[in-house]
Amino acid sequence: MALTGGITVACADSQRRGGVKRAWLTDVTNVDSMTAGSSHDFSAITVTTAMYKYGYEDFTFSVSTEGSKENGSSVLTHTIEFTIPKMSKEKAAKLQELVDLCKAVIVFEDFNDKFFVAGYDAVLEDKAGLTVTVGQTIGAGLQDSNHYTISASGVSAELFREFTGSVTSASEFEQ
Repeated sequence: MALTGGITVACADSQRRGGVKRAWLTDVTNVDSMTAGSSHDFSAITVTTAMYKYGYEDFTFSVSTEGSKENGSSVLTHTIEFTIPKMSKEKAAKLQELVDLCKAVIVFEDFNDKFFVAGYDAVLEDKAGLTVTVGQTIGAGLQDSNHYTISASGVSAELFREFTGSVTSASEFEQ
């Protein structure tokens, strides 16, 4: 693949924010199709049932990617982590469903109002699904934390694609 141009960074580009505002998860087998656009985006997601919104403790949702290249192939390893406070049987039951998934797809919205898809790409498709684990923490002191830590990781052949479709449709996302 040849280069087709460079990247210009404007002053406005320095006005960016980190952090994730909202996130939706589903089983990778629940994804019927993703419509890949020509601008490194997905313009539509079709799922059998809903993608479910997961709340989390403010400013605990982090996303990181590391790339590697061997034998001419690039692989990106993604790690997503967030915290859900105050352990309970109701939360544990829902989180056990995540643990029991074969692989997951996560759509997340950042504080720049951009939506990104993790766990699915146009090359590997559902093979890029994320493996989800859940940890539990109960601190020793009365003021220590009591929470779940959700970690999702996986590999893909391309950087996250931006989701440019509607996120207000109940057929696509639970609100």
